[in-house]
Amino acid sequence: MRLSLFHLLLLCIVSGLIGIHLIQLIPQIPSIKKRSYGLPNTVTPIYDFKHTNKKFLLSIIQKSDATFSLEGFDRSLDRLDILCWLYLIQNESEADPAQCLVPFEEYVENLVPKNFFYVIFGDYNFTFLNFLSVISIQRMMPDAKIYLIGDGHPEGPWWTQTKKEVPELKVIYRTGIPSIFERPILLHEHMSDIARLQILLLSGGIYLDPDIVFVRSIEELRIYDLTMGLMDKNTGMGNGLILAKPCSRFLTFWYQSYRTFEYNKWGVHSMKHPHLLSVMYPDLIHVEEERVYSPNWYEIEKLFVKKVPWDKNLAVHIWHRHKYPLPKNFDDLTHLNTTLGEILRYVYYRNKEIRSNLKKNKT
Repeated sequence: MRLSLFHLLLLCIVSGLIGIHLIQLIPQIPSIKKRSYGLPNTVTPIYDFKHTNKKFLLSIIQKSDATFSLEGFDRSLDRLDILCWLYLIQNESEADPAQCLVPFEEYVENLVPKNFFYVIFGDYNFTFLNFLSVISIQRMMPDAKIYLIGDGHPEGPWWTQTKKEVPELKVIYRTGIPSIFERPILLHEHMSDIARLQILLLSGGIYLDPDIVFVRSIEELRIYDLTMGLMDKNTGMGNGLILAKPCSRFLTFWYQSYRTFEYNKWGVHSMKHPHLLSVMYPDLIHVEEERVYSPNWYEIEKLFVKKVPWDKNLAVHIWHRHKYPLPKNFDDLTHLNTTLGEILRYVYYRNKEIRSNLKKNKT
């Protein structure tokens, strides 16, 4: 039997409607929660140079941010340890750049520098968790240099304890960043997002949020030009831990994306853009999918309520802004029978087991 054109068209429409109805009847597969960011589909780099250098990157940074300065440094930037220099000129009356040159052997090794740093703007009360974050660097990478950058310094008894137990921690003053590429910045968190990229671009190193703790050495990651952890494909790339060699091409593209920055859109440039760039330029980044942000933000019960294996992690992000309370001191940590308790005890004592007879002075 031959069908007319009309009947064929009618059959297609009916089939389509039936298909839509059947799809709606299929049970929805549970999925992780999604965060909405209003993000464009692509990130277009302004410059696509195959090779960058510190002089070129410094010019981009200084044009984009009038507050950034190396304060009188007028020599070659090639071997300069930027963090060393910024600390030196703020604390020594006669700063000699030669003191901040990366040793030639390390320079030719071409590994991520062992400069760990935090960036904190605004008033900040250092917590027990922040103290343990610094301790974790000291425990897992004993030869690391540790810096805290901000427009002041933290306060509180745990800041005092941190300086006592980790005297090598150095504080670098950095004024707040009111705008980037002439686009206003209102939140301290966004200022930190930008300041960390500037240091990583020019000097490399390891940035971490103060609620990240290391549970193993990350020496194996120093061979990569850039390393970040993936939260998930909907949330984006986590920028709470970034390892980078100087002049990372990936970071150059990422930094340039702030030309479209909008202060009222949380997480677009800090998480979504690097994820898109990782898809566009997978050869420029090493992505850790399970060893940093696991347990993830949407499964925090695994951290705060349950006990789950964490021995494969290199680091753990302690999701402190969620509903569960954090241990405030060593006494709280003593009998904390959760994944978090195991991790934090291991960080400080190198033993995850509950301590029944803990003898530690209260702070």
